[in-house]
Amino acid sequence: MDATGDQCLRLKKTLSPCSFSAVWNGGHRKDDLFVPIGTTGCGFLGPREVSCKPLDAVCFCCYRPSQSKLPILLGVEVAKSEQWQCIPTRLSIEQFQQFVLPHLSIGSRGPAPKLTLHAVFNYILQSLYLGCQWKELPIEKDQEGRPEIHYTRIYGAFRKWQADGCLEAVFAGSVLKLHQANLLDTTVIHGDGTTTAAKKGGDNIGFSGHKKVKGDKVVAFCDRNCNVIAPFVSAPGNRNESPLLREALPLVTRIANAVGLDLQGTIVSLDGVYDCRTNRKAIFNRGMVPNINANPRGRKITKRGRKPIFNAAIFKERFNTIERVFGWEDKFRRLLLRFERLSQLHYAFKTLAYTMINLRHFCQD
Repeated sequence: MDATGDQCLRLKKTLSPCSFSAVWNGGHRKDDLFVPIGTTGCGFLGPREVSCKPLDAVCFCCYRPSQSKLPILLGVEVAKSEQWQCIPTRLSIEQFQQFVLPHLSIGSRGPAPKLTLHAVFNYILQSLYLGCQWKELPIEKDQEGRPEIHYTRIYGAFRKWQADGCLEAVFAGSVLKLHQANLLDTTVIHGDGTTTAAKKGGDNIGFSGHKKVKGDKVVAFCDRNCNVIAPFVSAPGNRNESPLLREALPLVTRIANAVGLDLQGTIVSLDGVYDCRTNRKAIFNRGMVPNINANPRGRKITKRGRKPIFNAAIFKERFNTIERVFGWEDKFRRLLLRFERLSQLHYAFKTLAYTMINLRHFCQD
């Protein structure tokens, strides 16, 4: 190697194999841990003279891949998003008393519980975030070295709060807090549907021919600040999303009236699957303006008549609003796949996840 090549930095074996891996054109064995040296700027090798060396002798300072098929280094650590990190997965005692406790049903008979409702609610959030089975939930030990609570008690509290409508009330309370703090921007609301695959069967499930999965779907709405503003509407996976919009709009107006939101003149932005005269009329009848991308439905020529209202710039916001909300939802691993046979339990977890997304403004550490 010449003098210029001597200046190349060499990677030592201080990095674990998990931190990065090298992928060769044909692929080496997993235990080789070889990466390419070719196409460097130090003149060590030419563009076609590709060689391999172990990890302790790799030149990375001037490695530049050419347009030929060269190995790709994978596993580069990506910077974590601050917005992703600020979505809470547990609440402090003050946050619990402010946002959650006023909406929970508390028993009036029997002995006093040994564990506070705040700890039980955080265990439910932990199950939502980890996605593990109830019996695998990591439970703290008491002074005697035994679990401070049995997992069935946590599951029983979750079932009780779901049956009493407490989780829906907590979600509505989060929308009210956002409205009181002037954090809602409802000049435009974005709606869309998402499908969740179900692995264990259950009710309210159908096979989606478009997604090629068996599961269920929901239709949700959010504002321009990625705040979920209304409860979602659920349906089996084989249902079309267009009729679901007419079921979701009454929920939007109901919660708007409950928290004091004025939706007159609000633009409702949707994609082409909701493009039909009935949906546009349902939006107009509620004093809102539809912004729906026209669905050609296989037409080769433009349909005659007056063109519907459509703003492409507003429609493009959906990729930074409702699609981002669905991406944030995937932070909670319990919602990646549906394992609950009872659909109301899965939807209760989903409502709780949307509540945590709304509370990210108030629960930053």
